[in-house]
Amino acid sequence: MATQETITERYWTWCDGWLGIPYPCRKIRTVTKWCYEFSEVKVTKWGLYCQYVGCEHGISYKWSDWNCFGIGTGYVYGVRRCFSSEKTRAGSC
Repeated sequence: MATQETITERYWTWCDGWLGIPYPCRKIRTVTKWCYEFSEVKVTKWGLYCQYVGCEHGISYKWSDWNCFGIGTGYVYGVRRCFSSEKTRAGSC
């Protein structure tokens, strides 16, 4: 089952530089996220789009994003992932 945790994360943004010229820089922020300990994650890639199915304690969760590249299906094991919102249950695994 997901746990809600306070996490410190790094992110890219624009900072004001010399003479007001912006430049890309990294900053740190503290956020609250939902974290899962997946025993297995199935990854299906279609070009730039990926679909994931993760198994945590016998419960299956699905999500997708555009932050990937490739074609095909594979598995990763022992994955800890944190999300901004709770994931919807997709059945059992």
